[in-house]
Parts: sequence; C-alpha cells; structure tokens
Amino acid sequence: MNNMVASHLTPPVREREPQESLYMDSPEVLGHALCTLVPDMMAGFCILTSTGEIRISAPDAHAFATAMETLLLEKIHYIQNERCRCSANKRAVEIAEKLHENSEKWKQWQQKAKAES
Repeated sequence: MNNMVASHLTPPVREREPQESLYMDSPEVLGHALCTLVPDMMAGFCILTSTGEIRISAPDAHAFATAMETLLLEKIHYIQNERCRCSANKRAVEIAEKLHENSEKWKQWQQKAKAES
C-alpha cells in the first residue's frame, strides 16, 4: 500500500488487531467513539474502504478528528432528540387511548342511567 497523503510521505501506521466495527446507532456507542477513538485518531489513522485505504498522518489528523467530533456530537443530539420525541408521541397516544376509553365508559354510564330512570 502506498503511504502517501496529500501533503507528504508518512511512515506506515503501526498495525493493530482489527477492532469490532461500531455502528453509529446509539448515544452510548457514539460516546465511546467520541471519548476513545477520536483522541486516538490524533496520532494518525487509516481510512479503509472496499477499494483501498488512505493513511492520515498525525499532522493532518487534527482536522479529521475535529470534523469527526462535530459529527459525533450532532449525531448524539439527533438520536437523543428522536428518542424524546418518540417517547412523547408514545405517551400522547396512550393518553388519547385512555381519553377515548373514558369517553366510551361515560357514554355507557349515561345510557345506563337514562335506561334506569
């Protein structure tokens, strides 16, 4: 593999055992990435795709890490807001169902009271 980056040649990044891939689908996973992986990126890292890889040197890594930090924070806030909305919508549906149930009970009670009088 070529170790060339946009600005200059870099030494190979030390090879590590591949870690489990993280999917950006929960605040917990994103928080782990934000606290652990982003700081680790500052030493340099590789971007691996299905067609190859690009090595990012430590001097160039700061811009990538800053962009990743911003992306992760935005994603965490988005997921948390969606969960709040979903929870609020669920509660609203429960309340509406209870109101409908009580309305039906009220109608039945009125009909029963009318029939008894």
